[in-house]
Amino acid sequence: MVTDSRLDEVETLLQRVSRWAEQRSDVRALGLVGSWAGGASDLDSDVDVVLLTDMPSYYIERDDWFNALEGGHLVRMLPWGAITQRRFRLPGGLEVEFGVGACLGRGRRA
Repeated sequence: MVTDSRLDEVETLLQRVSRWAEQRSDVRALGLVGSWAGGASDLDSDVDVVLLTDMPSYYIERDDWFNALEGGHLVRMLPWGAITQRRFRLPGGLEVEFGVGACLGRGRRA
């Protein structure tokens, strides 16, 4: 069961990430996936976000972009085909997993 405190923490994180992405000209898409997107989250669920960008190496090789967003530290990084998983743990214990990938098209931003 998700507590009100955890729900508030996730909502605040997602708002911050959304505002940040809107200011980045290289970010082409940002999507919430996994248990939080599907309404099946519990207190131990991580937050899964897909980040498609024109500059994936920036987000794969550096941590400062995430530190500017929320703070926390890198827990692990794994390649998954066209996506590289970057998992961060926030000071309160919540884990956020960004799947970073290249944007293949040059479409308009929504």
